[in-house]
Amino acid sequence: MNDEQYMWSLNTERAKLISIVKWQAASDTTPMSPLRHLEETMSATRNEEASSDLLMPTLGELLDTPIPERQHILRPWLREHESCLLYAATGVGKSLFALTTALAVAGKGSFLGWTPDAKADGSEWRVLYVDGEMHIGDIQERARILMDAVPGISRMKAHNNLQFLARQQQDPAIDFPEITDTTKPGGGQERILQKVLDGRFDLLILDNFSTLGRVVDENEASSFDDIQSFLLKLKTEKVATILVHHTGKSGDTYRGSTKLVATFEVMLHLKRYAGDKDNIADRHAISYGQAQFELEWHKLRNQPAVGRVIAKLTTREQQGQQVAYWDYSTGLDLLYSLKAGLQDGLYATNTEIATAAGRRDRNARDVIAKGVKHHVWTRANIREWLSLGQKRRRALETAAITVPLSAARRLDDDDDAALTASP
Repeated sequence: MNDEQYMWSLNTERAKLISIVKWQAASDTTPMSPLRHLEETMSATRNEEASSDLLMPTLGELLDTPIPERQHILRPWLREHESCLLYAATGVGKSLFALTTALAVAGKGSFLGWTPDAKADGSEWRVLYVDGEMHIGDIQERARILMDAVPGISRMKAHNNLQFLARQQQDPAIDFPEITDTTKPGGGQERILQKVLDGRFDLLILDNFSTLGRVVDENEASSFDDIQSFLLKLKTEKVATILVHHTGKSGDTYRGSTKLVATFEVMLHLKRYAGDKDNIADRHAISYGQAQFELEWHKLRNQPAVGRVIAKLTTREQQGQQVAYWDYSTGLDLLYSLKAGLQDGLYATNTEIATAAGRRDRNARDVIAKGVKHHVWTRANIREWLSLGQKRRRALETAAITVPLSAARRLDDDDDAALTASP
């Protein structure tokens, strides 16, 4: 309802009130408070108008409505319009992870093997990174270093599509927006949301909850009502969100009430990885504080399973200079290696698959099931590839029998020729 409509409605109600007061003055009935009557009438009007804007399709209408498939901002675990809780203990590397994600999305690069889909409308993904604690100089240095660690990145796209809103870059006289401030107008949530909408950002990264918002009691469910409402609002505005958070004292789970996580499609825990103590590189990484962690997926709604990933930010030589790069391995590496061997016909039985996978019990059931779960293969693929392996095995066995006989004949012929040629 615009201002003009509101004033017309208000004047109409005032005219009604005048007639009500006149009637009540002429009767013996206990009069209703005119102010109370006005409040109830206007409240009913607003509720009726708000309800008229709510979409309520029938099942038939819902099933007949073409709904575009949501694209992956970073495939395979983060889709547009969804939210992710990224949490880890202090110093594990969650901010490095979040910033590299931002660079990969905005610059159309690759991070730990994950890449963004191309947008359906041909435009580029835009990212707003909100930081609550780091100095802008440190953000600048990290961004410059991490761009080298994103294979395939377009630096020009990253420069244009990634923007920063950092607390420590602002004028001290300006109140920095807090993500738990619901004041209207001009509250923290409203200010950030307006920046997101004005900039047409697809992904909002909030780093981190402890420095961007405040709650009275982290263990009280109601303390997270405001941030939960904000995350849901962002979804309705078709904005994906990554909220960076700390773990609790145990280091195994996020800090705060379980209500915090109700709205997230993805929950990703960066677990401190001690590395191989016998590996010199791992010992060096730990002693010098390099980011090194294991990814644990605690929630991945409506998405293909993502396997275990161990990642380490380190350096390598490139064109005579040392540059940053993410060294990583996944729990699916073995499965993909087995898949390549199966496709080449190297394995003819389940026992051979189990042996190649290092299973001492020579049972391939769990290995095959894991491959199916992670979409590496189907059971039909396994049957087809084992059949191929059996055919190739038979062909090799046939060749092993035939070749020696033919070779023997050639040897006999050569011996006869040699004898004939002898004086």
